[in-house]
Amino acid sequence: QWSTQWSTKASKTWKPRVPALTEDEERKARKMKKKLREIAALEDWLATGESLDVLQQKKVESKAEFEDCEIMRKLREGYRRCELPAKSLDVTK
Repeated sequence: QWSTQWSTKASKTWKPRVPALTEDEERKARKMKKKLREIAALEDWLATGESLDVLQQKKVESKAEFEDCEIMRKLREGYRRCELPAKSLDVTK
């Protein structure tokens, strides 16, 4: 999966090509990051002495599942994030 390429600069230095997430993986990564942010907010809330409802507790308990999913592993391994095409705001369609 890792390959190499020569830069197009005059120096002709060697640079490793870093693998990137696909657009579908990028969408999933964004969803996972959002869920992890929500869990972090719930953990902060819990740390202040507040109580969580059953669904919030389940979400906090599922943190390890989100962190250990394949996409999050790829991000930890250094996969490059990709740019997603902008959604069309044309309301006439």
